[in-house]
Amino acid sequence: MKNLIYKILTLNPRVWLKIIPKKGNNAISRIVYHIMRSLTQIILSGEYPSSEKIKCKFSHHVGIVLAETEIGENTVLRQNTTIGRNPKSNQVPKIGAGCDFGTNCNIIGKTEIANNVTIGAGCNIAESKIEKNTKIGMGCTIVHSKVGKNCKILSGVVLYKQEIPDNSIVNPVTSNICVIAR
Repeated sequence: MKNLIYKILTLNPRVWLKIIPKKGNNAISRIVYHIMRSLTQIILSGEYPSSEKIKCKFSHHVGIVLAETEIGENTVLRQNTTIGRNPKSNQVPKIGAGCDFGTNCNIIGKTEIANNVTIGAGCNIAESKIEKNTKIGMGCTIVHSKVGKNCKILSGVVLYKQEIPDNSIVNPVTSNICVIAR
């Protein structure tokens, strides 16, 4: 009982989402559903679906936006993370168990993230496939790419239409700009 009271007082989204009634067919149940959903979004400062497929943990729940998607158990989401639908294709990401997301991550469209993937703060991933046990550093952008198993993608890497083989380490490309005095 103490644990439940603690979760309610600390605004644990998993507890608050259970409060939202299922959307019914009659007008009153739809009105109650929308009122409760709106209140929950205001209280939690985020947008959460009432989906049974989301089994993740919320480290800091403020600003999290989730589409109707599958998120595996023991996945940790931090503040300002967006896991969203691609408006053109209407497809959503699928996230495995044991993943860890840093703050300000954006995972959009038909993206598959396997189990035990760590994604650093500020990463943007769209329409890509990330295999298991991969570590992605801060500020990476991965679009239309496939990253193999057990890879390390270092901070600042930009991948576009790339296929990274298993057990690879990817460094960011750096440019040395030399300014010559006139």
